[in-house]
Formats: sequence, structure tokens, C-alpha cells
Amino acid sequence: VSYKQKKYFIERDIKRRFDNAAFAFNKNDFIYRHCSNELIERLKPISIQSKNILDLGSATCVMNKYFINSYKGCNLINLDLSHKTLKIAKKNQKFSSNVFGLQANAYKIPLKANSMDIVFSNMLLPWINDIDALFHEVRRILKNNGLFIFSTLGPKSFVTLTQAWEKEDEYKHINPLFHADEITTALHKSGLLDAVLDVDYLNITYQNIAKLYRDITAMGARNCMRDRVPSLIGKNKFNRVINKLRNNTQDRIEINLQIIFGHAWSIARSNTNQEYYLDISQIKKRQ
Repeated sequence: VSYKQKKYFIERDIKRRFDNAAFAFNKNDFIYRHCSNELIERLKPISIQSKNILDLGSATCVMNKYFINSYKGCNLINLDLSHKTLKIAKKNQKFSSNVFGLQANAYKIPLKANSMDIVFSNMLLPWINDIDALFHEVRRILKNNGLFIFSTLGPKSFVTLTQAWEKEDEYKHINPLFHADEITTALHKSGLLDAVLDVDYLNITYQNIAKLYRDITAMGARNCMRDRVPSLIGKNKFNRVINKLRNNTQDRIEINLQIIFGHAWSIARSNTNQEYYLDISQIKKRQ
């Protein structure tokens, strides 16, 4: 069973964890901001006139300043499942008259069809059960020739952490993550075409386990899966996992991330055969 065909996550738990993490998010958001900055670099060369922009899964709205300065006079909508992150963002970002916060489910975006010029999504996909449904909703709200640009973690992320837990029990401790080819297929099926994907790798060294888990917790990225361990993890088991992760010479913990960046366009359907076409040569991976 592929990830997109099974409901791995419990939505109420995701909302609760991000609500709880909201106040500390901006202090421990290195990964999130790194990917935001990388998406900005990929967005800069793209020429598009944009009046309406949606930041899908906006968290504390760190992209507001860039969008407001780069797309003068645009209407910017920040959508997130967590009310608390939007509340903090409104306080810190000082929303203007054309910047809006919207608490909603990404599968049911309360916006009109063909209304958005750009949909921007940073690190939302790791929390999505059904990317087919998500991408169809993105396609629905995008205008023809509108842009969808996103980042997500790939399945080669947290390999050492996954292996360490697998030696301890049979439960899932790391969120399942979509492969690039699954993402490409789902984009194609939804009508988001001319897809370009590239892959980066990021290794992060932590001085101690407390900092690692502060980062993970601040991002709300604690286990929200249905088949997670049904009870509290014992201290001895937890310490054994940590010892497996430590660098024997420096006593540090190294975490590896595979980051997938991509964009695609909402190109109108053919009037003749209602088919989509994707040039595979346009899908690029960068090591």
C-alpha cells in the first residue's frame, strides 16, 4: 500500500501538536526557514504576474515579508490548520489590509476555483495522507497558468534515526515520506504540469539530543501516526536509541535529510482529448 492510499496521520493530533508548538516555533525552525530560503531562490527566476497568493501550511508566516516586497499590491492568504500559529503570526508579522490569516484543512480550501496565481507550500507534504486529493485542490484554486511551488522531505531523511528505532521495536517512529516519482505522478494526475523537481541533501549535527528534540517538537513533528507505539517509551529504550545515534569520537548526533523542491503549472486541459502531457526530461534531480 503506497503512502497516499493509507491514512497514516490523525488530523486532530497534528493540529494539537502544532498548537502546542506554536510559541516556540520561531526559536527552533532552522529546517523550516532553510527550506523557505531555498524556495525563494527557486522562485526568483520565475516570471509571473501575481495578484493573489496562497501560503498553504503557512505556520508563523515567515514568507510574508518576501511576498509583500516582491509582488507589490498582492493579496496574500496564510492558511494553516493551527489557529495558534496564525494568531502568533498575526501578532509578530503585523498583517496589513491585504494579508489574511485563514484556519482551514488543506484538503478543503475555502477559496473560489481559479482564484490564485501562486500557491506556495513549505514542508506541508510530510503531514499529508493523500497527495492526490491535495494536488487536485491546489489545481482547483489555481488560475490557468498559475504556479504551485513546494518543498517536502524525501524518504531518505532520518535514515539513521529510523534504523536505530527499528532495532528496538516494530512500531513506526518516523513519518512516512513520499518519493519524488509519487509526487510527480500525483501532480500529473491532478493537472499540474511541466513539473520540475530537484533534490538536495542536508546533514545537521546536534550537540545534544535535547536540541534535536526541541527542533522536532517546535515544528510539531512528533509522532502523529495511527500505528505509533501505544504507550510511553521507556527511558532505557530511549537511551539505547540515542547511543546508537551518537558519533563515537565527538559524542554528537548527526541527522540526515533529503529535501525535495518542486514546482508545476496549472495548464488548461486540451479541448480535444482531455489528456495531460508531461515531458519526463524536465524532471531534474540535483545531488
